[in-house]
Amino acid sequence: MYGESKMVQEELGKEGLRKVLIIVVGKKDIYIETDRIIQEKNKLLCDRYADITKAYDNLSDKIVAIQRQAPDIYKKIIKMGINKNLLIYYKKIKNYLK
Repeated sequence: MYGESKMVQEELGKEGLRKVLIIVVGKKDIYIETDRIIQEKNKLLCDRYADITKAYDNLSDKIVAIQRQAPDIYKKIIKMGINKNLLIYYKKIKNYLK
């Protein structure tokens, strides 16, 4: 049956992110479901960031708070904007730069 999707399992994962296992038939359903899941995860991460950093008024203090209280989010922040190929080359030569 083309276009039919069925949710099989739903559970609360670490950091309160909902993990959903679905069986999907049809490309349209796949895109809609993955987009919804990505948007929900982004909202949870943004809400968590806002909750952790609400007591701080400058970016430096906010980043330190995130680093201490949510290292998983800190890693995502640090990786933003990094070209993956550049990172691969850097890892190869970093020991020679010291």
